[in-house]
Amino acid sequence: NTYSFKSEDLIIGEINGINYRMADVKAQGHTPSNMRTKTKSSYYTIFEGLYVIATYKNDFGPALYIKYRNLSNVVANKFLEFLGNETNSVNNINEPGGIHLETGNSHFDSLFYIVCENEESARKIITPAMIDSILGIKEKLFGKSNNLFINPINLFLKGNEAHIALFELDVFDLNALTSITKNNYTQKYYHFLCLAIGLAEILK
Repeated sequence: NTYSFKSEDLIIGEINGINYRMADVKAQGHTPSNMRTKTKSSYYTIFEGLYVIATYKNDFGPALYIKYRNLSNVVANKFLEFLGNETNSVNNINEPGGIHLETGNSHFDSLFYIVCENEESARKIITPAMIDSILGIKEKLFGKSNNLFINPINLFLKGNEAHIALFELDVFDLNALTSITKNNYTQKYYHFLCLAIGLAEILK
């Protein structure tokens, strides 16, 4: 398989000691045609949404992947392949090399699936305070009426970087005939930006 992506609206900056690179990204995989199996060439979407890389002064340590449960394992694994993750124990969430972590918080565990390289290191990051902050960020930022966790959220932490992927924010198909006010694109995009920065602040 080969991969391709396009991006737009790159934002680079620093907020409260965290360096950000973020952009709208659409990544696709390509399966070539195969005469032997009589399969045609096809494309599939790996990721489409807001992609944020937050760089910190501190180091997160071994790889830690927090996957939104509603996101299929196939898409999640392709997403990790696209990242170029070289951590064998976390590059496929179905492989036994990665350690599946349960937090003990039933609400959080129902929303997210966690796989890590080192459980001790991961539990130092995923503390009860962090879990409460992530679950409370929706209400804190936008009030009780907004359900931001409808859209899949993936977090991948390794070294001093946090990769925050907010899926299903479609901004590439907008055209001059699209009303961004009628379809509430502006408010939704603002919510995604606030959510990404809020998550990055929690990880700090």
